[in-house]
Amino acid sequence: MSEIKIINRYVRNKGGLSKLVGKIYRRESNSNNVNKMRLLLNDMFSYYFGFRGLDRPPLIELETQNRCNMTCSFCPVNVNDDPREYYKMPDSLLEKIANDLGEMDFSGKISLYANNEPLLDDRIINVCRLIRSKAKRATINISTNGILMTKEIFLGLFEAGLNEMVIDNYNDKLALIKPLSRLLDEINPMNDPKIENYRLNTRIILRKKTEVLDSRGGYSPNKKNEDFQTYKYYSDHSCALPFIQFVIRPNGEISLCATDALGKVTLGDVSKQSIREVWNGEKFREVRKKLLRPKKQGRKSLDVCKGCDFAPIQNVREALGGHSRN
Repeated sequence: MSEIKIINRYVRNKGGLSKLVGKIYRRESNSNNVNKMRLLLNDMFSYYFGFRGLDRPPLIELETQNRCNMTCSFCPVNVNDDPREYYKMPDSLLEKIANDLGEMDFSGKISLYANNEPLLDDRIINVCRLIRSKAKRATINISTNGILMTKEIFLGLFEAGLNEMVIDNYNDKLALIKPLSRLLDEINPMNDPKIENYRLNTRIILRKKTEVLDSRGGYSPNKKNEDFQTYKYYSDHSCALPFIQFVIRPNGEISLCATDALGKVTLGDVSKQSIREVWNGEKFREVRKKLLRPKKQGRKSLDVCKGCDFAPIQNVREALGGHSRN
């Protein structure tokens, strides 16, 4: 009988090709050579998706309320330093988005989070059930810090139609937090084929609150501009995110991408337009056009992008279908 998998990101691969892939894919290194490899792959995929001209986003992030309950030092919207005005998505807008997904027969990936902690929304199980009822072929996933996780929420989400769950266990000593220790004690012994499947599609990732990740468009609290200067060549490259990702804020406005945590750029509004209309709208097309001319325009021509060092290789993999399904 399988148990929920626990992943320690700080344990390095032994060597060889797997070590190189780990450095590129999981951002385990910030050396110039590794960053250049990420950017090369990122540019290739930008051209690939730009050439394909997808008429709908393969990846959708749905932020139903814009608050978190963690103090991560890499995050510009952590609980101690969130400049956003609080907003909770109205039920009517949730219904409208779900209907849009149903009309498109959406079969991509829907994440029930963006720059927030999804379990702070007490409707989250019902949101999952609503999305599943309309987007029957979609892969629905959630990423949570696990502070509010209980056996009832865990089972409720999967029973409502969730496909995947990622729990980021933030503890600088890499110890399991109490809610997750309790969850493992309750869920792992359950001898039920259905719950066995839930366990197989759940990962707990050990993480530190003091990680230094990407610059979040220049707004990450623990990655200052002087750090970014060491590999500022990112600004002469493209980014695949606007070709594959669609981030819905609680008021229905569409962010440039998930790294635009503060919502500095708005590309449309699904409270007034359909998902497909925004995705194929003039603002999205203009961003993609600039990113497909990296040397002349690229990231440096876009206010948020010019301070960003993110190369979305993992997101590309998801957009190409590299994720599990129940």
